[in-house]
Amino acid sequence: MKKYILAVLLVLIPASLQAAVLPDAPKVAIDFNSYHTYEELTDIYKKLAQAYPELATIESVGKSYQGRDIWVMIINRSETGPVLSKPAFYMDGNIHGNEIQASEACLYTLWYLLTNYGKVERVTKIVDRAAFYFIPSVNVDGRSYFLEQPNNPSSSRSGQRPVDDDRDGLFDEDGYDDLDGDGSITMMRKKDSAGRMKPDPEDPRLMVMAKPGEPGGWELLGMEGIDNDEDGRINEDPPGGYDLNRNWGYNWMPEYVQNGAGDYPMSHPESRAISEFLLRHPNIVAGTTGHNNGGMMLRGPGAKNMGQFMPMDVRVYDYLGERSEQLLPGYKYLIAYKDLYTTYGDFDSYLHGTFGAFAFTIEHFPDEWEDVTGDRKVDEKERLKFDDYLRIGEGFKEWKPFKHPTYGEIEIGGWTKMTQRPTPEFLLSQECHRTAAFVIFSAESMPLLKFGDVEVENVGGGLFRITAAVVNEQVIPTRSAQAVRSNIGRPDFAVISGSNLTVVSGGEVSDKYRGIVEPQYKDPAKLRVRALNGQSEVILQWLVKGNGSAMLTYNSLKGGLLEKTLELR
Repeated sequence: MKKYILAVLLVLIPASLQAAVLPDAPKVAIDFNSYHTYEELTDIYKKLAQAYPELATIESVGKSYQGRDIWVMIINRSETGPVLSKPAFYMDGNIHGNEIQASEACLYTLWYLLTNYGKVERVTKIVDRAAFYFIPSVNVDGRSYFLEQPNNPSSSRSGQRPVDDDRDGLFDEDGYDDLDGDGSITMMRKKDSAGRMKPDPEDPRLMVMAKPGEPGGWELLGMEGIDNDEDGRINEDPPGGYDLNRNWGYNWMPEYVQNGAGDYPMSHPESRAISEFLLRHPNIVAGTTGHNNGGMMLRGPGAKNMGQFMPMDVRVYDYLGERSEQLLPGYKYLIAYKDLYTTYGDFDSYLHGTFGAFAFTIEHFPDEWEDVTGDRKVDEKERLKFDDYLRIGEGFKEWKPFKHPTYGEIEIGGWTKMTQRPTPEFLLSQECHRTAAFVIFSAESMPLLKFGDVEVENVGGGLFRITAAVVNEQVIPTRSAQAVRSNIGRPDFAVISGSNLTVVSGGEVSDKYRGIVEPQYKDPAKLRVRALNGQSEVILQWLVKGNGSAMLTYNSLKGGLLEKTLELR
C-alpha cells in the first residue's frame, strides 16, 4: 500500500521536485548539465563537507594571483585509518582557464563517491581503503575570466597575472573587444576585391580559401577587437599570456624553448601552492589532470628528451589506458610527445617524474561526439550540423554588419565561446559519469596489500624462524619503476618487533622453492623492500630469539599499513 501511495505521489509531483521526496535523494543536489562559477563551486564544496563530515574535508592549498582560494577536497574514511596511511588518488582540472568541463568532471567524481558511500559496494570498498585528493579548479582566476567575460572558445587558457606579450612596456593593454556586445568574441570579416577568402559554396556561413585563378572577395580580420594602444596591431596583448601547464618542476624549459613556461619552475602562485600540497601528501599513487578537447587519455613522456618509461610502468599505463577507451567511447589512449606534441614542464610529467605516480592527462570532449552524420569525418561543416541539429543553432552566430573604427564596414560572426572546446551542456553529465567510472577503476587498481602465509617455526635453542608473505592483489605496485630508479620516496618496510624479542637475522626470500634468503646485515629487524609489484608477493624471513608476542608490520608509503600479532611458542 505504501509503495502504491508513493507511486501516485510521484505522478502528481513535478519531476523537478521528486528528488526531494525520494528516500535516496542526495544530501547535496547538484546540476551536472550546466557549468558552475567559482563562487558556486566554493559553495558546493562547503555544503558537501558539512553534509559528509565523516568522509570529506576542504582546505585551501593557497591563493591565486587575484586572491581566490584554490580548494582541495579530501575524501577519507578516518575510521579506517589516517589519510596518509593509505594509497591516495589525485584528481584536478581546469589548469587552463577555458577548459571548464574538467572541473565539473572532478566535482561529479567526488560527489558520486560521497553520495554513494554505504550504498554502492564498490564505492564503499574503495573509500574505506583509499584516500582521494580533488582540486576541481586549478586556474580559478582563468575560469572566472572565461565564464564571466567575453571570450572565444580558446581564450583565456592563461591565468590572470599580467604579462607584456608584445614587449612594449605595457601589460595586458590590448585584448579582445566584444564589439557587438553579445558576450562572445567571434570573427571579423570584410569584403575586399583582393581578398583570397570566400564563403563556402556548400554552407556560406563558413569561409574557405579561394582556389588559384578563382576570385575570393573577402578577407578574414581575426577575432573581434580594436587597436586599444594605437600601435597598429589588434588583440596582441590580452590578459595573461602564460601557460600554467608548462610551469611545473620536472623537465621544465625556459621561454625560448617552451612558450608560456614562466620565469622559473613554480613561478606562479597556483603551481607553487599545489606542489607544496603534493609534497605534504606523498602517498599519491595515481592521478588525472583534466583538460579539453579531442577525447584523449594521454600519458607521458611529454618530451622525447625524458626517455622512455620503464617497462614495468608501461604495463600499468597500458592496463589503465586501454580500459579508458572502453569506459569513455571516442577517447584514444595516446603517448603525449609521440602522438600529440611535445611539452616541457607539464603536470602529468611532474606527477610521474617527481612523485613516481601514474598520471594521465584527460582531454575531454572527443571530436567524434560531433559526428552527427556517422561518416567519421568531423570538420567545420559537420560541427555546423551538430550545432544546427543538437544545439538548435545556439553555437554559431550569423554574420552581421558592423562599422569598425579602423576597418570600416565589416561583418561579425562565427563560433561563440561555449562551442568547439567546452562539452555541450546536454552531454556534460554523461562525460562526468564516464570520467568518474575511470577514476574509480584506476583507484581500485592501486595497491591492495594483505598478509599471505605467515609461519612461526620453533627451531630449538630458543630460536624461531618467522616467514611471512605479503601480497599485492592489485595491478599498481607500491612503488613505480620510476620511483625505484630515481629513489623517489622511501622503500617499503617490513618490521618484526616485541618486548622479549631479539632479531638475529633477516632478509628477503629470493627463491621460495629452494629456501634462498638474501640477508640484510644492517638492522635486520626492519627489512627494506624496494617495491611490491602489482599482483605479486614478497616473502620475508627472520630468525629471532625470545618468547611471547611479536608484532609483524608491513609499512608502505603508497600501499598502506598491515599489522599482525604473532605468538612465539
